[in-house]
Amino acid sequence: MILCRGVFHSLIGVKSADRATIVTLFGPEPNPIAAPDDAFYWARTMRRSFGLIMSGNKKVPSREGGHAKTVIFASHNRPERKQMYVAALSGDDDADFVRLDQVPNGLTWFERFPLVLVVLSWGAIVFPLAFLRRNRSAFSRILETVEAVCLCSYVHQKQASRFYFFSAFVRNANLISLLLSRYVGVHVTKVPSANPLVHYKYCVCDEVILTASFQVPQYHQFRENWYVPTVRIWRPLGHVTFPSSSYRKAPGDKRTVGLLSSGQWWRKERGDAFDEQRAKMLKAESDLHHALHEYLQKNSGGRVILYPHPSEKVNAETYSRAVEVYSERIGDSRLEIVKPDERTHDRFDESDTFVSLWSTSAVEALYCGQKVILARLGCPAAVESKALENISVSDVAGLQRMLDECLSLSADEFFDRFGLQQFRHDYFGDTPTPVD
Repeated sequence: MILCRGVFHSLIGVKSADRATIVTLFGPEPNPIAAPDDAFYWARTMRRSFGLIMSGNKKVPSREGGHAKTVIFASHNRPERKQMYVAALSGDDDADFVRLDQVPNGLTWFERFPLVLVVLSWGAIVFPLAFLRRNRSAFSRILETVEAVCLCSYVHQKQASRFYFFSAFVRNANLISLLLSRYVGVHVTKVPSANPLVHYKYCVCDEVILTASFQVPQYHQFRENWYVPTVRIWRPLGHVTFPSSSYRKAPGDKRTVGLLSSGQWWRKERGDAFDEQRAKMLKAESDLHHALHEYLQKNSGGRVILYPHPSEKVNAETYSRAVEVYSERIGDSRLEIVKPDERTHDRFDESDTFVSLWSTSAVEALYCGQKVILARLGCPAAVESKALENISVSDVAGLQRMLDECLSLSADEFFDRFGLQQFRHDYFGDTPTPVD
């Protein structure tokens, strides 16, 4: 019914939650590397769809003596952090966690039969597209719809009343939210990470918790296509696991620069699709590495600590390659690279000033009261924010000047001079703040 209503509203130009659901479900891939490139993609997708429909109910732990009232749906990365965040938000410290890549099936056998017919009919309609590469992803919509229906039936079976959706940039996010809210009666809250809201131009749910101050103007930009009664802002997701050492408490050493990597070189080496924007970021990253090499050459007491992107330390081989690349570009005599088993935030206190093209860790460093420089170096701004513009530099000469200035400032002087108080931890209260 949602799909039919959404298509109808799209045809007649009516804005609605149903139309927003259709726009995102049939929109572009969130990840450009995900485009299928073989002629049998349709067969694998249909097999996975039928496999999910016919699978037995997958159980996840719930409270003893009854059903959990809260379900968390997110990627498998650090589930305990999401559970702690939800506990801080709602007080429910015993929520069920469901992985994004392991959708459970709550369908009864009676409910599975009509869904099989829908999949067969849909598959027959789009089958002629199976051998046209640019249209092959049409089959993924079938699987995404099946996943949404199976997940919603599971949440209904669990008798949950609240659903927290992390990683809600997937194409079927709005379909899942609308099914749960409208037909299951569950309150759906989406929690985007502290990144630009580029995948939230259309949003359907009961509530959104923003996690960075720069997301507020983005919400105002997109709100015409947001069907969300309540929007609030709170602390970034990672704050629940930051050790006390993450927060700036003492003056820095005025010589150690922390490089928060975005790992563009590694994305290129592993074969990610690179458009014009990513190509600019790749060059900017290389320029940044060479600029830090120059900083070490000019400052005999200077030091660089490199905090690898998670993708750069996914295994020993990748990390070894990262050490090789950074040692070659920056120099290894006064360069230290954080080990794979060490968390970025655990070593925030060892750097005086951080530099980054753009990363969630940069926003989290600001939250912890650390000094941060955003080195755009020819790239457009990741977000439109007057405050972040104050700490952004567009060329290597500007970066060198900014480094000299920031290294000489205390943390309080830095936040006051550049007007960044709304990013620091002491700006937030114990509960989320409503956004107008």
